[in-house]
Amino acid sequence: MKKVFCGILCASAGVALAVESTVTTIDVIEVKSGLTNVVIAIPGLDLAGGNLAISNLVKTSNLDVGDMLIAFNDGNYECWTLSGTPKKWVSTPGPLQDGSGHQVDLTSSPASDTRMLKGQGIWLSRSNPSAERPVYIYGAHSDSKVTNVVGTKPVLVGNPTLASEIPTISGSAVNDEVAIPQPGKKMLKRYKWTGSAWFSAGATTLLPEVAAGTGFWYIPASSANVTITWP
Repeated sequence: MKKVFCGILCASAGVALAVESTVTTIDVIEVKSGLTNVVIAIPGLDLAGGNLAISNLVKTSNLDVGDMLIAFNDGNYECWTLSGTPKKWVSTPGPLQDGSGHQVDLTSSPASDTRMLKGQGIWLSRSNPSAERPVYIYGAHSDSKVTNVVGTKPVLVGNPTLASEIPTISGSAVNDEVAIPQPGKKMLKRYKWTGSAWFSAGATTLLPEVAAGTGFWYIPASSANVTITWP
């Protein structure tokens, strides 16, 4: 939040009054992806304050009726389908196939009632994906650059910054994994923590940059208490 002070000249009273108003900074991130199923980030707070409502996450004009948002929270899937004129996100009954190709049951609340933390991720499934039709996500600016992963369940994590970044991950246990969607491939690219380095495709490696507004799975080997920090 930024506070702006403006002086208003009251001619009738012949005095100047200092009036305080609050201006909300909105972060808008363009996501260019040709993936049918892309992890998009929760980039900030809700415009009304607090965690971001699913209904306020994505600009719908570049999406098609039938596109879906699929969240994974505490082991449960929730899904909303874009429908109607004007377009809006409607809770979807299950089961369906998630972004990883698994058949899942759904327990969905209204999109306006479901809120997510900055730095979490959510699947966007598009019926007509194209990098030439970018997705725009937005939220009220928050200075937080940390995502916490706690517990035994896989978690979707998103890069909430305005640039491609390599996340710093601390607290990983041996055999924890990062799994990132790959253009043109159904399989996720997996990186496994050895205790001292990330290991992928038969060699130790650094984690790759994660494009602004996109994300990945963090998959704990057991119970996790991990901190993911974005530059």
